[in-house]
Amino acid sequence: VTRLAINAIYSKSNSSFSFSSLFKEHPEYQSQFPKLKDIPYDKLDANKSFTHHVNAVVLAIANSVVNLKNPNAVLPELEKLGTSHQRRNIRPEQFEVS
Repeated sequence: VTRLAINAIYSKSNSSFSFSSLFKEHPEYQSQFPKLKDIPYDKLDANKSFTHHVNAVVLAIANSVVNLKNPNAVLPELEKLGTSHQRRNIRPEQFEVS
């Protein structure tokens, strides 16, 4: 099950589509990315900064899934992620998925 979940998460088209959809639904989120704020929605998938961020998110999720039963492996990465997003004034409610 874990390998299947990771493959589904890591599917580039699924991941890019999810982020593209997020930015389409919440353009204000895209504006928080200095390198992405002026990129038209339909050009995001070709942007290196966009694909880099998508890949980083996917790897963080995959690492959490793989280490679900090993919190000591996950917590430091999640704390680092939280700190970096806090510095950028990203609020917890912006992580909620509907």
